This record gives sequence, structure tokens and C-alpha cells, in this order.
Amino acid sequence: MGEVLNKFDDIYSILARYGYTSLFLMDDRDHHQYRGFADYLVFGKIGLKREEDAANEKMLHLLTVTKMRRMAISSETLFFEFTPSGIKGI
Repeated sequence: MGEVLNKFDDIYSILARYGYTSLFLMDDRDHHQYRGFADYLVFGKIGLKREEDAANEKMLHLLTVTKMRRMAISSETLFFEFTPSGIKGI
């Protein structure tokens, strides 16, 4: 696991040195496998999840912002849907 963490840290450091923002995409399985290390490394963390709404028999798409350095963030879960023109809040 240490080798993988070092690679992510190296990529992040190189991009930051040149003023670039990095975007790491990780599924829940990998996030848990690496014990959430990215939470400490990143500037912000946005979670996108799907849950089944049994009452309406629909899939709900949820967005949460759990970390954004130097910004006050809401713990509110936002609901959204994918449309042909992009992501739309509902």
C-alpha cells in the first residue's frame, strides 16, 4: 500500500509545484482499501453516490461536499440528475 500512496503523493506534489490542480477519482472500494488516505492529501472531497428510493422505485443521485479547505461548507446532501445538457440539481 505504501508504494501506491507514494505515487499519489508524488503526482500531487509535482502538479502543485507548477500550480496545477489535481483531480483523483476513486470508488468506495479503493477508498476503503487505502483507508481514506486521499482525504488527507486533497484540497477538497466531493462524493457522488446512488441510492435506491424504495418509496418511489427510483434511483437517487446524491452529492456531498465533505471537505473543502478554507471554505465553509454545508453538510447538506444535494440531489441531482443527469440530463443531456449536464448535471442538474433537483
